[in-house]
Amino acid sequence: MKSGKISSLFLAMILIFSMIVPASAASPGLSNFKKQAESTGFSDVPSSAWYAESVKTVCEYGLMKGTGNGKFNPNGYVTIAESVALMSRLYDIYNGGSGTFEQSSPWFIAYDNYAAAHDLDAFGLPDNSEHWNSHPTRELFINLVSQAIPMSEFQIINDVCTTEPTGDDFTDRLMRLFNAGVITGKSDGTGFDGGSAITRAEVATVLTRMIEPSLRKKGRPIYIVNTAK
Repeated sequence: MKSGKISSLFLAMILIFSMIVPASAASPGLSNFKKQAESTGFSDVPSSAWYAESVKTVCEYGLMKGTGNGKFNPNGYVTIAESVALMSRLYDIYNGGSGTFEQSSPWFIAYDNYAAAHDLDAFGLPDNSEHWNSHPTRELFINLVSQAIPMSEFQIINDVCTTEPTGDDFTDRLMRLFNAGVITGKSDGTGFDGGSAITRAEVATVLTRMIEPSLRKKGRPIYIVNTAK
């Protein structure tokens, strides 16, 4: 009888302990990016478009959404606010989070505060709507999102750029993404064209290649690397 009481007490203690100890967080890694929903497609994204699968992936993985009325607006541009949100969402999911953030006013401040708290680039300026609604250059966008995932996740599969450290963090990340087949330059031969705005279709493609190694482009592109002037 006495041993039975001890066993019951032991089991009760185990149950209580399991209730108060939080579940361990997922380890950081690309495997944390998982399909969250089915994409029903968009009326302005033809199935034959070069970016169609990337748009489908980023929407199913909870990274991007449409712009309303069944459209994705692939040729439109992301804003600074959306870029910071994408950077924070990438970082959060990679590190085992859900990628969802509490509502704030304005909506993007929650993402900017998160970025600042995790040593990612943040802007502040909550009342500067002109800044937040402006379109980042390709260089600025890549600079932001490339901070979200460690460069060790981008295996070198191409010989496009030097692999020697340059002393500039962004330049080193940019070169690594070229060598890893995440970015390939613009198809019109203008290279990286860092000073131009980046389209939503291009954003979807970059994000997809970042989180899914099998979709990275192997082979040396003909496009040279250049930066914003």
